[in-house]
Amino acid sequence: MAREPVSTRARARRERLTACAAGLLGEPVRLEPLPGSSGRSVLHRVLRPPGAPALLAKHFPRRDGARNAGGFGYLRERAGAGLVEAAPAVAGWCDEHRLVLVEDLGPLPDLGSLLRAAPPGPAVPAAARAWARALGAQARPDPARAAELAARLAAADPAARDPGRLPSPGLAARGLERLLAGASPAQGAAVRAELAELPALLRRGPHSCVSTGDHSPANVLLGPAGPRFVDLEGTAHHHPALAAAAVRGGWPLAEQPVLWGGATGEELLAEFLRGGGPALRALAAEPRWPRLVALGGAHAVLTGLELCAAAPDRARALAAWGARETAAQLPALAARLGHRARERGTGRGPARGRTIDR
Repeated sequence: MAREPVSTRARARRERLTACAAGLLGEPVRLEPLPGSSGRSVLHRVLRPPGAPALLAKHFPRRDGARNAGGFGYLRERAGAGLVEAAPAVAGWCDEHRLVLVEDLGPLPDLGSLLRAAPPGPAVPAAARAWARALGAQARPDPARAAELAARLAAADPAARDPGRLPSPGLAARGLERLLAGASPAQGAAVRAELAELPALLRRGPHSCVSTGDHSPANVLLGPAGPRFVDLEGTAHHHPALAAAAVRGGWPLAEQPVLWGGATGEELLAEFLRGGGPALRALAAEPRWPRLVALGGAHAVLTGLELCAAAPDRARALAAWGARETAAQLPALAARLGHRARERGTGRGPARGRTIDR
């Protein structure tokens, strides 16, 4: 099959990036484009002299990427170097070209694909438990690490407000407004009262951890030495309860959601706490921990309601999941989510995923 022609502009860009990578490494290299690029970044394999460690080059085309720390992108990928547990090592970066050189982990299976397999293979339960433990280690309270992340981002973007908080915080706020549209004043007040603690979970505080900011199983590669977390474009500090919510209930925001029932969620949450060590277990022993985990789930649901605004059927499926996850701790929110799940509408049906329930 004939190769697609490369435009003059694209060729010139690759030459600039190649020269940048060669300068960072102090050796001649070539860059080979790879599939799997996102709207925010473009991935290349770094072709190096024989025997050199394998690397990938991640380029962020957005021109303000080296100055804007608010959303997903280059600055968070760069700032996460050495701060996110079990992430690929960073070999270098270039602000001018918004290029990051990272460890190439090779062709490894991702947890999301295994969890969506039908029927699940024998490695799925063990892989899920290993992921939960590794995420617990990543989410253990570490305020000094959170402060370092904030300092790195503030240095690059002095205008940033609360540098290092989860990207795009307005999504959950807009999702809440969508959910409360048509609600009575009393219903709206009850829901907002239940969510009053949520902003504190997003701000840097004494229990903050540093994570990838995106707990999707699709971004977890299963290596021989344990899970590795890729894609640091959303690196953020937050309360560990937000990561615990993903372990407890699954990942409803993916195009192919991965969800699980109560027994599986409780088992994985126990593994999560085991991986997080004494500091995380002490936090989970506090009486308000179950409520904080429910608030973490609420944040995911509200974010998803905004992201699924143009897909009513997906939004209803998400609301139904959220109603189940929050019923015990946030009854007013759960009631409103249940109402949203029963609304009629048209649009794309819920993405096909997998529910693990036992």
